[in-house]
Amino acid sequence: MAATMPPLAEATSALDEIVALEQTYLVQNYARYPLALHRGKGCYVYDLEGKRYLDLIAGIGVNSLGYAHPRITKVIRQQAGLLLHTSNL
Repeated sequence: MAATMPPLAEATSALDEIVALEQTYLVQNYARYPLALHRGKGCYVYDLEGKRYLDLIAGIGVNSLGYAHPRITKVIRQQAGLLLHTSNL
């Protein structure tokens, strides 16, 4: 099922809520840009309003896998139905 983007007013409200949660629960050791990413595809990420950004930072797994590759998404879903995590303790 494809996700739909919220209307602009709703997106702004959601961003404000996310920023407030960050200020409440995250250590404020550096200033954060007020941006909430909603999804990714390939080498791009999209904010709550649907604006596309080229991800030049690319985190640990994303730098080699990209976002939402169909085959990778499929095997993650399959594995999630079996086992997600085991402790090494």
